[in-house]
Formats: sequence, structure tokens, C-alpha cells
Amino acid sequence: MKNNTPKISIIVVNYNGLKFLEDCFTSLTQTDWPKEALEVICVDNGSTDGSQEYLKKNFPDVAVLDHQPNNYAAANNAGIKRASGDYVILLNNDVKMDPGWLRPLAAAMELNPRLGGVQPKLLYFDGMIQSLGHIKSPDFYWTDRGMGEPDLGQYGDALMEADSLCGACAMYRRECLDQAGRLDEDFNMFVEDVDFGVRCLDHGWPLACQPQSRVHHLFHGSIAGESRARLLIESNRLLLIAKHWPDKLAENLTGRGFFLQPDPEKQRAFIPAASKACGKLLTEHPPEKARRILDDVFIKLAQALDPQKDALVRKAMLHQKEAARELEVQKERARLDLRDVESRLYAEIDRLRDLVIQREEELRLLRESLSYRYVLKPVQKAADRVKGALPRTQNAPPPSPALPRIVSMKFTNNCQLKCRMCGIWSQEKEAELPGEQWRKAIDKVFHWLGPYRLDIAGGEPLLRPDNDELTAYASALGVETVLLSNGALITKARARKLLDSGLDSIHISLDSLNPEVHDRMRGKAGTFAKATKALKHLQELRRYRSKDFSIGVAAIVMAPNVEELPALAEFVYRGGADFISFQALDQNFHDKYDPQWFASNPYWIKDLDALNRSMDKLRAMKLRGAPIDNSLAQLQAVKRYFADPQNFCRRFQCLSGEKNFIIKNNGDVLLCWNLPPVGNILHDAPERIWQSSEAKKRREQIAACTRTCRILSCHVTEEALQNA
Repeated sequence: MKNNTPKISIIVVNYNGLKFLEDCFTSLTQTDWPKEALEVICVDNGSTDGSQEYLKKNFPDVAVLDHQPNNYAAANNAGIKRASGDYVILLNNDVKMDPGWLRPLAAAMELNPRLGGVQPKLLYFDGMIQSLGHIKSPDFYWTDRGMGEPDLGQYGDALMEADSLCGACAMYRRECLDQAGRLDEDFNMFVEDVDFGVRCLDHGWPLACQPQSRVHHLFHGSIAGESRARLLIESNRLLLIAKHWPDKLAENLTGRGFFLQPDPEKQRAFIPAASKACGKLLTEHPPEKARRILDDVFIKLAQALDPQKDALVRKAMLHQKEAARELEVQKERARLDLRDVESRLYAEIDRLRDLVIQREEELRLLRESLSYRYVLKPVQKAADRVKGALPRTQNAPPPSPALPRIVSMKFTNNCQLKCRMCGIWSQEKEAELPGEQWRKAIDKVFHWLGPYRLDIAGGEPLLRPDNDELTAYASALGVETVLLSNGALITKARARKLLDSGLDSIHISLDSLNPEVHDRMRGKAGTFAKATKALKHLQELRRYRSKDFSIGVAAIVMAPNVEELPALAEFVYRGGADFISFQALDQNFHDKYDPQWFASNPYWIKDLDALNRSMDKLRAMKLRGAPIDNSLAQLQAVKRYFADPQNFCRRFQCLSGEKNFIIKNNGDVLLCWNLPPVGNILHDAPERIWQSSEAKKRREQIAACTRTCRILSCHVTEEALQNA
């Protein structure tokens, strides 16, 4: 089976950075990513402090390359040449990561196949923001978005575009690296990341920052002094302009006056920096164009170095410094005022949140009290009088059933697919309630239960034209709406309508990451592509929605996919969805029951070793925090179910009659999909149906039933599975 986890190569360039290596490489070894899919390469630029020896002794899995001469960009290129990953990360040696830093970056790349590169939110070690990606300014200076600001969540968690990525930590797609080329070694260190970002954009590869990934960076830890770093940035800025915008070189030669400040070191550096820029001009552009531009450059140089103008320039710069200082004072005052406002605002938000929680708890207690006083208690007393308060037998339902946990409404019985494990598509078309009657049904249940969870099922609910309007109607009442869909009809426009309807959650069927297997099980070619596109559309659009919205994947456990169940969970873990739920294969609800149905079912799992391996991996993944919706007991129960379905299922009682309230497309109310209706929502109040003699009879039938469908997670308690 193909491993769907992308391989990631991490390249760390080091020069006499021994003091940083322990923190950096220890955090790399603790990164939450499969070890077989992670390659770490350290390119050492001729260190003399014992760095290479330290790495080889303490981190033997790290590939150490000895690189000469000391050139940062060239060292990165050597690492890229050695790297074999689908994605390549360029990482400074003074960076420290949390274990979960890598998954949001990889998820962003996997979900956006045209994204060339992505960086995390870079923070200083005091928690202040260092970079959320580079932003270009009109005078060819690139600034780090958010630098120096406190991290208050003001930039959100959604992907944000960037003009280039900060070289301290940036992930690039291999195809982007191959098309845009390697780092320009003329830059050596600083601005080489901006140059590469310009080339990525020129080749049609957008760049972004993923704020959900956070790393801490010392900043200039590998270079002595802030002034030295600034000097290199200013010099390499001229190289960048000469390379990409040569006609702008002359007018931007002195930049923001850095080289003209009353500092001998900066003044001495001006001529070499300008000379390098002129050399870049000659190597990057045709001679005729270069000569024309050089004429303008020399004129500008002469003006900049004119001693008669030196005093005026210095005076102007002094005024500029004083103005800048005053501006900083004003900014600091504004910052302090803003922090005070933010502090008071957050305190008020916390107070209101606590008040809402308190009121919700009071309402819940009041609802339970009223329900018990006016519904459950009178019914229980009446039942006790009729039955003489006799103790119920083991299989008998309780005298007064608790309220249902889930209400399912089957807006339509139609489906456009022909799933092998579901025969609903082979049934004759049935009448469907019009929208107005469905709205009345939604109202009736709301007046009975208050806010409830509504599972919108089918068939395929999205075949019904007014599905989104019915969802919006229920959501407006405060009903929690959950859509169960095969995903094949969710275009980007339909995804937007679903989100606009107020839908709370969607479960999309995905049985395999192999398109051929998924399409075969769903009975129609192209279904896999449509379902995965639906997931991407929903992921992309929900970032613009204020209300929480969860995206789930639902997978049937069966023979064709038994060995790739962990890969499905890994897909979700990497950001394909918020959670995944697994459901064991069962007999088609629409077929006549056969106690030995599984013996002839081609999708029944006979390779129990493969099943046990997959279930054990899923249990281990869940313990590590993977978003698997099933409990550990449910995953263990799947193993025992396939080993001996009939005997295992007899060990616990089905609770469908106590948990579910199902309304079919024609208004019939069911407590179990396999048994006749207990009423019709058009003619009776739901609370009367729930407590009717027909419902009681149906619960007795369910208690005595031996069908294997009780393995369904919603039909059995956690305690029963653990004790079975």
C-alpha cells in the first residue's frame, strides 16, 4: 500500500552555533511526524567550535554535511541538493519548536497544491511576534508582518498571503524549488529569502504564513551584532534591486539614508555595496541595458558623495532622527492606551462569557426540572400504578423513557450513488414531505425538546433543492444541525450555501484514499475526487465564518480498506478534516434479515490479523491525540465483532429505542430503521409518539432483537462495550 504521508526534509545551516544546537535538534527529534518520513540535514559551514562532533555524537540520525567555504545561501543549496523530501524546510539553528509545529504547515501545503511555500508564526522567546511573512514596501524594503507586536491573536489563524517568507523557518514545495531555482549565492546571508520569494511569485507559486504553526527564534543568533546584520541587509537590498528592478537602482541607491549616517563604518561600506550592485547589474542584464543604467548610477553616486552636500544631508538626517524619535514616543503612548483598552475589553468578555455559561446552566437545570416534574414524574407514577410497581426484567425498557439524544430527519430517500454497502438506491422512490411540513416537524420537535441535535440524513440530503433552507430554519431556532453526505454534490458554491445556512457540522463519507477503491465502493467513478474537493472547499470557506463549523470524515470498516484505516486517520490528522469516525460493516438495512448475512458478504473482513493491526494502530493514534471520534472501547469492539459477530452482539443491549427519534421522508416516525413506524409526525405530537403504546412495543422488540446492527456506535453504551 502506498504511504500517503509526504516526506519532509529539514535543512539546518550551522556556523559555530554549538550553543544553539541542543535546543534546536532536541525539538526536531520531538517533532510530531512519522520518523520514516522526516529527514534532518545539518550543513556545517566550517565550524571550529566542535559543532560537527557534537551532532554526530548526540544526534546520530542527523546527516551532517561539511561545507566549504562559509556561505549561507550556498550551504542551503548543498542541503537542498542532498534532500529527498516532497517538501523542504530551511531552518535557522537558533530556532526552537513545539512538537506540533510541523503538521499545520504540511496540511496547508497538502490542501493547497499550488502553494509554493509556507512559514509558521515566528515569535521571539519573550512571546512577541517576529514575523508572519514579508510585506513589500514601495521603496524596496521588505518588512516582517507583525514584528515587535504582542501576540494577542490579532492576525487570526487563517492562512495569509506573503510577498516572501522569513528564512528563519520556511517550507517549500519541491516543484517550486525546481522551477524557481536555488538560493542566489551572491547574497550569502540576508535578503536571499526575499530574492527567492520574488522568483517563486514570478513562476506562479504563491506564498503564505500559517499562524497555527508557532516557533520561537532568537533572531540573529548566528551573526555577531545587530549593526552587522543591518549592514548586510542594506547592501543586499541593492543587489536585489539590481537583479529584479534595475531601472530603479539609481533612485534607490541611498535607500533610507543608511549609508549616509555619521558613522564611519557605514560610510566606508557604501562604495563596496554600490560596486557589488553594479557587478550584479552587469551579470544579470544585457550589456546595453546595464551601461545605460550605470550612467544614472554614477551620477547618483557623485551626488551622494559630494562633500559640499554632506553637512546638509547630515542635518536633514538629524531632523529625521528627531522626528522618528518623536514618532516612536507617540506610538508607545498609543500602544499603552491600546493595551489598557484591550485589558478592559478582555475582562468584560470574560465576565460576559461567565454570565452566559451561568445562564445556560440555569436554563438546563430548569428544563430538566420542568421535564421531570410535568412529564417524566407523572408518567412514571401512572405506569407504577398500572404495573403495580413491579421491578422490570433485564430486557424490558424503562417505564418512562428518557428523552432522545438524536433526532434524525430523512428529508429525501433518493441518492445519486450506488454504494455497495447500502441498498437505498435500489428502493422505489417514496413520497417526500414538502418544505412547509418539514418546518412544522422541526417546530414540533423543538417545542418538545428545546434545542436539540438534528442529523440530516438520506439518501443524499443535498439532492433535495430546499435542504439548505430547511437547515437554515432549524439553525435559526438554535438547533444543532449535522449533515450526513457523500460529498459528491458539494461544489464551492454549494459549500458557501451550506455555511451560510448556519450548519454546525458535516460528515462526509470517505472510505479510502485510493480513488479506485472509494469509487468502486460508492458505485460511481469520480466520487473520490468530488468528496476530497468538497473537504477542501469547506476548509477554505469556513475561515471566513464566525460560527464554529466542524468537518468530519465517516468511513466504513470493511475488507477493501482494512489495511489503510490508519492512513485515513493520518489524512484527517494532517488537516484533511477535524475528526474521523469509523463504523463497522453491517447488513444493509433495506435487506431481509439473514443471521448469517456476513458469511456471503464479499466486503466482510476475514483477515483478522490485518484488522487487529489497523485497530491497534488507531487506538495508539487516539492515545497520541489523533482526532478519532470513536472511543478506545469502540475500536476494540470492532475487532471482537468481526471475529464472532453474533455471539459478541448478544452480550449487550441495543439502545436504539431509547436514543433515536427518526422521521422518514414521508413523516413516519421510527425508533429503529428495521422495524415498523410508531406514528407519523404529521398527525401526532412527538412526545405522544415517544411515549405511545406502539413505541413501548417497539422498545420491547428492540430489547429482544439479536441483529448485529447493535454494533453501531449510537446504539450501545460505552460501559456495555467495556463489559461485553
